[in-house]
Amino acid sequence: IVAINSAGVRQFGAANADEIIGRNNFDFVHPDHHADTRDHIARSRMQRRRKTFLRRRRLRLDGSEYPAEVTAMRFRYGDVDAQFVMVRDITDRVRQDDELARSRAILADAAGSISDGLAVFDSDNRLIFANDKFLGNDPIHHEAFKPGITLESFIRHTLSQIPDLQEADREHQVLQCLAWFATASGTNEFRGALGRWFLVSHRKTPNGHTVILCTDITERKRVQQEAEHTAERLRVLFDSSPDAIYVHKRGTIALVNPAAIRAFGAKSADDLIGRVVLDTIHPDHHPTAAKAMIEDPRASPGSREQRRLRLDGTDFWAEITAAPLQWDGDVATVIFLRDITAKKRMFEAYNLQQAFLNEAIESIGEGLWIFDRSHKLVAANQRIADMVQYPPELLAPGTPFEHIMRFAVERGDFGDGDRERLLVERLRTAEST
Repeated sequence: IVAINSAGVRQFGAANADEIIGRNNFDFVHPDHHADTRDHIARSRMQRRRKTFLRRRRLRLDGSEYPAEVTAMRFRYGDVDAQFVMVRDITDRVRQDDELARSRAILADAAGSISDGLAVFDSDNRLIFANDKFLGNDPIHHEAFKPGITLESFIRHTLSQIPDLQEADREHQVLQCLAWFATASGTNEFRGALGRWFLVSHRKTPNGHTVILCTDITERKRVQQEAEHTAERLRVLFDSSPDAIYVHKRGTIALVNPAAIRAFGAKSADDLIGRVVLDTIHPDHHPTAAKAMIEDPRASPGSREQRRLRLDGTDFWAEITAAPLQWDGDVATVIFLRDITAKKRMFEAYNLQQAFLNEAIESIGEGLWIFDRSHKLVAANQRIADMVQYPPELLAPGTPFEHIMRFAVERGDFGDGDRERLLVERLRTAEST
């Protein structure tokens, strides 16, 4: 060393230049860099006046070391070859770089641990960072989405993976996406090339960076679509059901199907929604309905028959089935109602005919029983019961003729002999009459 400035004196930890001048340059180079420094000096002899920039660990007089940025250039010093060297202490810069590297490592670990894709673009819309979830398992994405790629290139690459997307449509979508990302924040659903769905959201930071979060919602989308399809199927069944269906919350009607509108004689759903359920029930059934439908909506007594009221005040008989369900966070009741007025009338007419028939056959002085074409008992009067003295259950409607004859044969009503033969003869006689 033949000359040194005051900054060099301070940097080398000397009191004055005399402590440095005359010493060998390698006294201030860390031993780890001696070999490559010699190689560099040898190469630089062939490159006069060319500056070289190096990063080296340097030493002070007291033996302490520090990182340095070294700039060297060969030149003539008097009549000899010399080397002009500038050494800059970059301890603060290295410390900052180390802190930045640690911060980046922490960011990378944090970003890698989240389940969503994360990418950050700078204020010039160039990629700074993207985690593996964002890049996916596709090597093409890892190759294409390197730091420095522009947001537009990223969008174009992503759209290029979608098959059957026309060039004009692609350009239109590129412009749309760029305009969308230019906004302060936003959320949008996107379907990728492989058919997977993603929820993409972005936000502008105060320094102009764009943070993009990408969540795979394929499963959520599938469940949502299945729910929508199920809801549509249920809506079709609800609307096309021949039975009246309606929902009430604690006694107030909230939903009706077209069959319910017809059953209650309404013109539209608005005539029924909001009405009190008890207004549609005959007063004779109010006490039981009030408890089952209002006081305890979870109580479902199953199917029952009730008289119901139409909006014009006329009544009709209905078969009712009730079941509890959740509705807007509260307990509600769904009612299935079938008009059985015609069935009731037919049953009443049948009972009346049966009463007339019983009265007629009982008025006959002789014993009488009636069998249908399948030889099952339809009716028997008291006179025949007194005559044959059969057990009452044998004279119940629906008893096969064979059962009655078997009892008679077993009792000996047709004399002695083979009982099976006697039974067959009785049955054959019945078949021929």
